[in-house]
Amino acid sequence: SRHPSWPTSKRALSHFFVPYPVHHSTTTKNIVMKLGYWKIRGLGRPIILLLEYCHTPYETEWYELEKKDDGSWDRSQWMSKKESMPLAFPNLPYLVDGDTRITQSEAILRHVARKHGLLGKDAAQQAQVDMMLGVTADIKTGLVRMAYSPEWAGLSEAYFADKWPGLLRRLVAYLGDKKFLCGDEPTVVDFYFYEIIDQHTVARPGCLDGEGAPLAAYVERFAALPAIAAFLASDRYFKHPINNLSATFK
Repeated sequence: SRHPSWPTSKRALSHFFVPYPVHHSTTTKNIVMKLGYWKIRGLGRPIILLLEYCHTPYETEWYELEKKDDGSWDRSQWMSKKESMPLAFPNLPYLVDGDTRITQSEAILRHVARKHGLLGKDAAQQAQVDMMLGVTADIKTGLVRMAYSPEWAGLSEAYFADKWPGLLRRLVAYLGDKKFLCGDEPTVVDFYFYEIIDQHTVARPGCLDGEGAPLAAYVERFAALPAIAAFLASDRYFKHPINNLSATFK
C-alpha cells in the first residue's frame, strides 16, 4: 500500500514520478521497484544502469532543485517530505522493493546485484569487487568535491594535469586484459565504475587518449552491452545534469 508521504497528486507526480517501461524479470515478477533521487545522473545513474541491465521493472521518483529569487536553491521538493518518508534513514537515493526500503547508494547497488548474482562468483572475486567499489567511490568523491566548488576550472585543470595521469595508469594496469573490471563478465562495480569514468570524459574530453586507450575500449565495451546500449539510445537517458543545479560543473 502507498505510504501517505509518497507523491500522489497530479502536480506531485509531474515533479516526482516518471514511470519507466516495465521489463520482464524472472526474479522480480509483479514487483516494480521505485528509485527516488534528484533528477541528475549523480549516484542514481549507476543504479539505473544496473536495473536496466538486469531487466528489472522500476519507476523513478525524481526530485528537483528550484532557484529562488535571491539566487539560493530551494530543496523543498525533497526536504518537505524527507522526515515523513517510510525510510529508516531518509536520504537520496532510496529504493523501495516491495517491503524492502533502503537508502545508501552502494547498499542499493548490492541489493539489486545480489538478486542477480553480480556480486562476484567466489570469495576472491568478491574481494576485488569490494575493493574496486571503494576505489570508485573515492574517485567519485574527488570529482564531486571539485564539481561543487566555484573554483572548478582551476581545480579540475590541476586534477587532470597532476593526479589523473597516475590514477589512469593504475586503472589501466588493474584492468589488464580483462573484459570488465573484475573479470570477463560484468559485476556490480562495473555499473558504478563505467558511470564515473564516463563523467570524467564529459568533464575532460580526451582524458582517455593515449595510454588510456584500454580504458576507453572498456567504456565502449560496457556501453555496447545490449541492455545498456538500448538504455543509452532511449529517451530515459540524459547526458546532463551530471551534478545538481547548484554545482559549477553540471
